[in-house]
Amino acid sequence: MPSNNVILAAAGSRKTTSVVNMSMANPTKRILVLTYTIENLDTIRSYFIRDYGMVPPHITLQSWYSFLLQDGARPYQRLVYPDMRIESILFAERKLSFHPSKSKPKTYYIAKGNLIYKDHLSEFVHQVNEKGTGCVIERLEGIYDAIFIDEIQDMSGYDWELIEALMQSKIEICCVGDPRQATYSTSNSQKNSKFKGGRCEGIFRNWEQNGICSIQEMTDCFRSNQQICDHADRIFPNYKPTTSKFFDMTPHDGVYKLKASEVLEYYSQYRPIVLRNRIDSDTMNLDGFNIGVSKGKTFDRVMIFPTQPMLQYLMDGNLTNLKNQSKAGMYVAITRARYSVAYVVKDAKMYNKINLPGYREVESSVL
Repeated sequence: MPSNNVILAAAGSRKTTSVVNMSMANPTKRILVLTYTIENLDTIRSYFIRDYGMVPPHITLQSWYSFLLQDGARPYQRLVYPDMRIESILFAERKLSFHPSKSKPKTYYIAKGNLIYKDHLSEFVHQVNEKGTGCVIERLEGIYDAIFIDEIQDMSGYDWELIEALMQSKIEICCVGDPRQATYSTSNSQKNSKFKGGRCEGIFRNWEQNGICSIQEMTDCFRSNQQICDHADRIFPNYKPTTSKFFDMTPHDGVYKLKASEVLEYYSQYRPIVLRNRIDSDTMNLDGFNIGVSKGKTFDRVMIFPTQPMLQYLMDGNLTNLKNQSKAGMYVAITRARYSVAYVVKDAKMYNKINLPGYREVESSVL
């Protein structure tokens, strides 16, 4: 069995660049690079073009769902559906008053129009592989020598069963990601729910104990200054501290709080990228990005419109009331910035309780 690796990479550690470089290191190998979102797939493709001028022929780039459908479900679908072809994936959330039985696969897996439910896609591939005594994995062994999976923290449910099966195959597997940035999930399946999102490190440790992979950590950050790294690290104190390798400096570096009355002036002066929880968040008529969509991006400065749980954490530093999704979102938002992070705090009482320097206070001391 080849050596398999799981790389836990802090934000800004150039993990996607590492995937690109590692996949280019062995031009004689047939390599598949996988990731969950189309946005990240486009980023990986752009990195290949930026650094190497093209995506070379020995490398295939594919989204996770496309991989499951094309290389998992369709080749052996007749083991379950002898007279039917799965056309595509239904991404809409399934809303049922009853839970269909697995003994009736046409209603359990398939929607009208021969579409397979996205929440059951990896489960279907797992079932097909078992019915065909490892046929899916065996076929992949004949196509690829190595598979790289970026943003591994986004996997869930039966994805873990398939990845474990791949790790026990002849294919070399390298998974790269950051459990702290688990803002997405491939499915709502309850299978392996204890490893969902930020808890995925647990399954990596199990694999390491069982001898099917080794775990490496990347703790150097090339994106953000040390003040931003330290601020982000406090949200996940059980992880190794991040060391900044970003040494550029400006007169306005660090983490700040902003009063509502200061927002437009601050925005005009520093032109930060506005980050919000959802598209309907009140950003005082300033355009911005949803935090989840900003993952993988780098900005000079960010202005965060925090949620109520985030504000509560900023006031009391108590992580127990900050849910995993809020922790991940907050960590992603903070670590997009090179030089400065500014939180908008509209409530005066909350503003006074947050132990961060105020924008005007710092500007006055500099002057």
